Amino acid sequence: MSSENGKRPKRHLFIIRLIAGIVFLVFGILHLLHPENFKNILIATEIPMVHFNLLFEAVVGILFLLGLFTRLAGIIGVVTMGIATWSTLALMKLTPQTLPDDIKEVPFSPPIFIPIIIGIFSLYLLIMG
Repeated sequence: MSSENGKRPKRHLFIIRLIAGIVFLVFGILHLLHPENFKNILIATEIPMVHFNLLFEAVVGILFLLGLFTRLAGIIGVVTMGIATWSTLALMKLTPQTLPDDIKEVPFSPPIFIPIIIGIFSLYLLIMG
């Protein structure tokens, strides 16, 4: 399988798009199904633009999985994962004593390596297409 110009197709991009797309889509759906946890993350971290992550995660996941507008999705994915990393670090610093009054416990957040790795995948897809 070779393309017309003699270069081999970039099969590894499909694997990276698949992994990143599934992760984005799963977290986007989780935020839609459990908005109370997402609301608690917004209140606890007080990080700007986190409101948009809900929409962007699902859209970027779908675009990566379909292979459409990969570089645009890569830009949005890098920004989204940057915000996710920032909010995860902010959540890691919270203790029950430092929580805002509206929240009873520290909201769930994924392990820190997930937004970092998916952010790197998004950056790679942004650069390589």
